[in-house]
Amino acid sequence: VVDRDTLALSNSVQQILDRVPRQWRDQIKPELMQSYCEFNTGICHTVKEVEHDLVEKLQWGQSVAEELGLTLAWGGTHPFSPWSEQQYSPGERYTWLTQAMRDISRRLVVFGLHVHVGVNSGDKAIQLCDRLLRHLPTLLALSVNSPMWNGRDTGLSSYRSGVMEALPTAGLPYHMRNWSEYVWLVDHLVATNFIQSIREIWWDVRPHAEFGTVEVRVMDMPMNMQHLSALVALTQSLVAGISEHIDRGAYLVDCHPMIAKQNKWHAARFGMDASFVNPDTMKAVSAVNTVRALLDRCRPYAEQLGCATELEGINDILEHGTGASRQRETFRRTGDMRDVVRNLIEHQQAETGVRPAGCRVARLSGPPDPLANAAAAAIEYAGHERWHVQVHDHGAHPTPGRASAALACPAAQRRRQRHALRRGGDRHADDAQPSRCSRMHARGTQEGPRPAAYHPSRARRTHQRAIPQQAAHGHHRAGELIPPNDG
Repeated sequence: VVDRDTLALSNSVQQILDRVPRQWRDQIKPELMQSYCEFNTGICHTVKEVEHDLVEKLQWGQSVAEELGLTLAWGGTHPFSPWSEQQYSPGERYTWLTQAMRDISRRLVVFGLHVHVGVNSGDKAIQLCDRLLRHLPTLLALSVNSPMWNGRDTGLSSYRSGVMEALPTAGLPYHMRNWSEYVWLVDHLVATNFIQSIREIWWDVRPHAEFGTVEVRVMDMPMNMQHLSALVALTQSLVAGISEHIDRGAYLVDCHPMIAKQNKWHAARFGMDASFVNPDTMKAVSAVNTVRALLDRCRPYAEQLGCATELEGINDILEHGTGASRQRETFRRTGDMRDVVRNLIEHQQAETGVRPAGCRVARLSGPPDPLANAAAAAIEYAGHERWHVQVHDHGAHPTPGRASAALACPAAQRRRQRHALRRGGDRHADDAQPSRCSRMHARGTQEGPRPAAYHPSRARRTHQRAIPQQAAHGHHRAGELIPPNDG
C-alpha cells in the first residue's frame, strides 16, 4: 500500500480493510505490517478463474485505495521505503512473532507468491516436496522481482530470498521419509514451544495439511498478472507430472541439498542470467536452457489441466526479462527510485487493467485429475480432490485467521480433534522415533467438505492401493475416516 503522491509505503492498510465487503472478509486480510495486505481467492477450477477472481478483488481494492489517496503495487520488496518505518499490525499472533524474532521480524517487509497444488495424501505430499527440491531455483529465477532495498540496488535479483533465509524455519526443506516423520517433527517442535503451529514452518516448499496441498513458497511476487498466471500454470503442471511418476512407482532421483542450495543462491543473485548445476549430469547449464527443458516437460500436463495458454506466458519472461531486470533498467534510465515504483504500477495497469496489490491466496481446484489412477473416494489428508491449486501472493508471514492442522492421539485426545493444533501421540515428547499413532487432522474450509483423518504411519505402504480396500481398514465417525489402532 503506497501513498499516491510520494509512492512510499503507507501504514494505512486498516482503512482499506475496514471497507472489505462481508463476502470477502476471509479473503482480504491484514499482514505482519500495516503497509501491506493479502488478497485470497476462492477455490478455482482453472488458472483463468484465478485471474478473474484476483482482478475482481484488486479492482475493488484499488478503487478504495484511490478514495483514500493511496494506490497498490506489486513487487518482492518496495524499492526505497525503509523497513524501520513500517508499523506492526495488532494481534496476538503478530505480537508473538515480533517477540520471538525481534529485529528479524522488523525486516520482513517482503512479498512472495505461494502456489498450492492439491494432492490426495500426506505421504504423496512429502514425496513431492523431495522431488520438487531441484526445481525450486528455476521457479525463483523466473519470478525474481526484488533487486532494490532501502533506496539502493542490492546487487541481488531477489533480495527477498535473503531476508526470508534469516528466519529459523525458512529456506529449503529437509528430506523426510514420510508423512509420519513430518507429523512427528511438528509435534515435537510445538511440544517444546519452538513454534506455535505448523504455520511457523516457512520452508520454500511444504505440505499444507489444512488445504490438502503441496505449497510452493520460493517465488517473489511477480510484476504482473501474466507472469503470475504463467508461474501458477508451470507449478501446477510440474507437480502433476511428478505425481504421475510417483503413481507409476518411478525411482526417486535425488538432488543433493548442497547443489539445490547453490542453485538457489545463483537464482537469487542473477535471476535468469544464472548458471545452474544439473543434478543429474553435475555439469553447468544456463537458467534459460533449464527453463526451456522444463517447459517441454510440462506442456503435456498443461494441456490436460487446461492451462497451456497461461503456461506460454513464461516465454514473456525469457524474451523481455524478469521484474528485477526491468526495475534495474528503469533505474538506470532515470536514476530515481520513485520512477521504479511508478513504472511498475503503470506496467501492471497496462497489462491487467488494475494496479494490483500484494496478494495472498488464489486457490485453484482443478478439473478431475486426468492422471489419477484412484477412485474419487480417495482418502485425502485434507479432504480436497486432487490438482486443486492454491496460489499465495502476499507478505512474509502466514495469516492468523486460518485454522491450522491438528496433531492428536486417537485414544487420548479424541475430544480435542476440532482444535487447531494438538500435541498428542502415544509417545512422550522426548521420544526419538515417530509415533505410529500420530495422525494429522485438518478442519474443513468453506470451500470444501470436512476433511478425512489421514493415518501417516500406513501411507507409505498403502498410497497406491485401490481406494475401496484402503477405506475398508477404518470406520466412519463424525465425518472422519478413523483407521483402527492396529499397533
